[in-house]
Amino acid sequence: MSWRRSILAGFLATLATVGAAQGQALIQYNLLPVPSPSPYPADWQTSSSLGTMAFTQPEPFTGNIQAVLTSPEGTWATIPSVRSFPASPVLYTPQLAAWTTLALTGKVRESVEKTGHLPDGTYTLVIFIRNIQGVSGQPYQDVLGIMRFPVSVPQPPSLLYPSNQSEVAVPYPVFQWTPTFRASGSQPIYRFRLVELLPMQTPLQAIEANYPLLETYVQNRTALVYPVAALALQQSRTYAWQVQAIAPPAAGVPATQITPVGANEGRSQVYTFRWRPRARPVVAGADDVQGSLDPGMTGHESQDPIRGEATAAPGAGLRNFADRLLHAMVGRWKPARAGFASALPAAQGPTSYGPTFPVAAPDSAMAPLEAPPDTAAPATPPPAPAPEQAQEQGMGPQWLKLHGRASASDETYSREGSGSPTRPFHSARVTTGLSFGLMNDRMRVPFDALVSGDQVAFRQNINQFALHPQLSWAGLQAGNLSPQYSTYTLADATVLGAGFELTPRKWHIGFADGKSRKAIAADPTALVQPQYARNMTAGRIGYGDPMATMLEVSVLRARDDQNSLSDADTALVTTPEANTVYGLKAQRMLPKLHLSAQVESAWSLYDRDRRADAASVKGRAVGLKLSRETVLSSVGATFESLNGGFVSLGNSGVANDRVTIGLTGRTQLRSGKLLLNGTAGWRNDNVSKTLLAETARRDYSLNASWMPRPSFGTDFQFGFMTSDADAADSVAGSSNITRIVAFSPHLTYAARGIQQALTGSATLQSSDNNTTAPIPLANVHSTTLLLNWSATVSPVLALSFGGNYTRTDLEVAVSEISGFGPGFVWSLPRARIGTTAQLDFTRSRTGNSGTDTQFAPRCEVRWQTTPRHALIARGNFRRYRYAVGTPEFDERVASLEYAITL
Repeated sequence: MSWRRSILAGFLATLATVGAAQGQALIQYNLLPVPSPSPYPADWQTSSSLGTMAFTQPEPFTGNIQAVLTSPEGTWATIPSVRSFPASPVLYTPQLAAWTTLALTGKVRESVEKTGHLPDGTYTLVIFIRNIQGVSGQPYQDVLGIMRFPVSVPQPPSLLYPSNQSEVAVPYPVFQWTPTFRASGSQPIYRFRLVELLPMQTPLQAIEANYPLLETYVQNRTALVYPVAALALQQSRTYAWQVQAIAPPAAGVPATQITPVGANEGRSQVYTFRWRPRARPVVAGADDVQGSLDPGMTGHESQDPIRGEATAAPGAGLRNFADRLLHAMVGRWKPARAGFASALPAAQGPTSYGPTFPVAAPDSAMAPLEAPPDTAAPATPPPAPAPEQAQEQGMGPQWLKLHGRASASDETYSREGSGSPTRPFHSARVTTGLSFGLMNDRMRVPFDALVSGDQVAFRQNINQFALHPQLSWAGLQAGNLSPQYSTYTLADATVLGAGFELTPRKWHIGFADGKSRKAIAADPTALVQPQYARNMTAGRIGYGDPMATMLEVSVLRARDDQNSLSDADTALVTTPEANTVYGLKAQRMLPKLHLSAQVESAWSLYDRDRRADAASVKGRAVGLKLSRETVLSSVGATFESLNGGFVSLGNSGVANDRVTIGLTGRTQLRSGKLLLNGTAGWRNDNVSKTLLAETARRDYSLNASWMPRPSFGTDFQFGFMTSDADAADSVAGSSNITRIVAFSPHLTYAARGIQQALTGSATLQSSDNNTTAPIPLANVHSTTLLLNWSATVSPVLALSFGGNYTRTDLEVAVSEISGFGPGFVWSLPRARIGTTAQLDFTRSRTGNSGTDTQFAPRCEVRWQTTPRHALIARGNFRRYRYAVGTPEFDERVASLEYAITL
């Protein structure tokens, strides 16, 4: 390495002596880094992602150009290359040197081989041009440009609350995530996006395509209170949210240019939650009407909390291995007393670090076991129908029958007053989950479709169609497919193409090919991150019983189309990627011992830029799940390790360069009156040892549901999460402690012959941050109180009244939101008409800016015209008045939906 240091010393000595040269003219020049220099050497070959060098020279000239890169780890130089320069040129990164000849050594080379990027630190780039001669023969002094730039590739933010696949009852939840820091203590801006999850969509699809309910930016804090001015969250709807770390605006960068910060383009995982208030008035006989009127729902099905679509009866459509295992064990176990099955707990999704195992639901001790919401159901032939479904008659002759559900809706939106519209002024939606039965239903051809106008034009396509005929053990697929092969190969990507699934005897063979995303060009009128079109080809082959012992191998090949965008669209941050992943999965179940084990490993070859002459980054991943399941209790453990080079373009939720350990357990005590479930997770980043600072994260949670009497019970939730990032040279240290405590009692009683219910909850959230960065992060403390009362006045009428209060201390300001309002449910079972109405009065303020007020009535009428057909009319109106300085605005949303069940 000493000879490389001597090269730099020679360059500096030359710089000191060039001034003494006689008869040589001067060239004025300036070498500057771009606002966010890329730490990936492969980027330097093809994009202007490191620096620019501008000259002031009246005539063209030639010279030998060379780059020298230095850091405390060493010095590295490119081979000099002869180049001709026009008059007054501007050199961009690819023109600064022959980057393919940059031979790295030592720790820096190891980092690039393991992760594709330089290790954290501060680097000096020297551009040296010598033997300069103009076209007129005039010699010029040598040029020596120097610039310094920091390198830091932090992990993207981790979402904390609302937790993934949870239920939220707070009208205006406080979203929280962990902080991210760049080198030299610079803090990114957090780009927050919240969308509604529509039927047939995966969470990733919803985030990339749907019209956002809220899209905003947060700076110097890691929490966001859902604003009252945004559209209110709707009952029983599922929402997806994501946070992306991006660089603050910089001089010379277009206002519409997004510069991501950190790994995975600064994007966190996509979390989902379902909004459902605790108190829900129930009228005698109204349940049948409510269930039959829900679009796409029947009395034998439950609503999947992630995809927002109907799933089969409990146990019929389970996709998760641990939940299938539990049902298999329940089938083998003979209860000692009748009615035991009603005590089965509901499946709950994993924590940030824990495994996916069924645990007790915190809201009810009598909740049915539902399909786990951790992943969206693949577009493969559905499982065998439940006995109730098998008796469905369908519609049509014996040779062609139509089964399933479909709905069509039309929505109008209007806004008057201040502010921008938050919805499209008009949108229509058609959703189908139909199947064609041929030859007296001996062959089923499922057809799924989602066509919606609720879409942002410059994002991904929202419309989907899927056709997958199934005959015996052979099934074909065409259209928009969501195949799920394994965690590390193909998990949450949606492919527009074709494929097949074959299951002869114990064999499982699958194949899918198509486009997984469209090209998105830079838009000068909107803040959008360009991306290349991506194609995927995946296949798998396995042998064994999915409920017992099975071995499966899968392969994924993803390639971006480098011709799908022009060079002007991708000048700074976007590169055409390519990825090949080989996966191996094995599982084993011992029903008599109530044990199961699943191990999965994968190897990846990743090209960050297909246009660059750079070696593929090799990565590996391994995951292990162990569980012991009984009907009354369970315990599970997971281990996962992904090195810094592992990348899977088929799963956006995979975060590399980490080791994760998770534990989970659940139990029922006191004859099922007390349900307990808890999780614990530990995660350490920097497995590749290429980052200067490590991040350690801990996650503990405990949920309890206690019901000593059928009329009284309470739920309890506790969460404690820590995140500590070490400080190092040019990297700021930080620590975060987040606590969540919730207490939710509920009571039912009768007074003067009227059945009444009283529910309440108190939720405390706090997030304390410390950092060595120049600009500190704000702490956040929030308190939410809810109280709801409902009464069944008659068999057809129920009344309710509720109130809520949320106080959030953001340090720089205090936000207070209070609301109350009455509501009712009126049902005519014989006429099959159900009406729900709610009136909300809300007051909110932040700091001393005054008090904003909102008046918002909502109404929904459902009419089951026949046992198969229903009409649903919805109308929402609100008047929002700002405290000072801004006129009020009015919003109106009305929709009419037709639903059919065959």
